[in-house]
Amino acid sequence: MKRFKGTKGIIILIVLVALMVGYYFYLSNKSGKEASEADKEMSAVDTVLLRDLSVNYPPTVKEVVKYYGDVLLCMYSGDCSDSDLDRLAKQMLNLYDDDLVANNPWNEYILRLREDVHDYNENDRKISSYIPAGSSSVDYFSVNSSDWARIQCTFYRKEKAASEPVSEIFLLRKDEAGKWKIFGWDLASNVSVDKTEE
Repeated sequence: MKRFKGTKGIIILIVLVALMVGYYFYLSNKSGKEASEADKEMSAVDTVLLRDLSVNYPPTVKEVVKYYGDVLLCMYSGDCSDSDLDRLAKQMLNLYDDDLVANNPWNEYILRLREDVHDYNENDRKISSYIPAGSSSVDYFSVNSSDWARIQCTFYRKEKAASEPVSEIFLLRKDEAGKWKIFGWDLASNVSVDKTEE
């Protein structure tokens, strides 16, 4: 191979190095832009449904309610299709206690859910955000050798320009696999906590 001689050779070498560096930056930026465009194309529904609950179940009471809230935000966003609603509802069932699932057959459950979401959409209502209570606020107790927990979560329902907080108390029971499952919930104003049951 010939060696570059003199000034002409150095200039050619510098130009070649500059071209290689420029091409490297071009490729780096191109793949970064493509990745960010792919992220933008993924909907909130797809993002929530990416979580495989069979291997990545929320580990705490608060995390279960937070994931429930994420699913709920997608359902009541105002632009959830029926097929997305079905997929989200199936994912939601994975968070529910077996007794809650047994008392809500799929055909009845999905019909009620569709009617409720349709009602929200017709009245221009959305659930815009939520705030679960802190982990230190979780109330743990035992009844009939089952572990139970209660946690409050406040959902913000947006109707036209106003936002209204709605506080709910969630009751969760630990299943045989040690996972916290949602047993039920009610408005906080309807729940009185009797400490003698513990």
